[in-house]
Amino acid sequence: MIRRWLHSVDIAYDPATGSILTAPASAGAIHCGTKIVAAAATPEALVSELPPGVDADQAAVCSVWIGARVDANGNAQNTMPCFIGDAAVQTLPLLPSNYEGFFLRIDPRKLFIKVGVNGQGVNYAIFS
Repeated sequence: MIRRWLHSVDIAYDPATGSILTAPASAGAIHCGTKIVAAAATPEALVSELPPGVDADQAAVCSVWIGARVDANGNAQNTMPCFIGDAAVQTLPLLPSNYEGFFLRIDPRKLFIKVGVNGQGVNYAIFS
């Protein structure tokens, strides 16, 4: 007897072809950076282009970690929350002390950051 238990699964697919997009079992590279947003309340893209070695097909299944900026002692460098979202709406809050951050499985070019104070931002890592 075979039993199958399916808790949940996320499936990415190419809308043009209907084919399922898959990711390698583990990331082959990590690309880290800091995004500073110049003007408060004006969202900016997390990245304007893909990191070297990441093509458009891989971008759809990238994992992106976003965390608060902290100094070498773990002290918050932002004074107000940052908000993460798409180009139209940024409502996912990232508190100044949230050094643990969170992961999203998304094309990093689709993420936008909005800050409450000029010159604040986030640290990020893109796993491809």
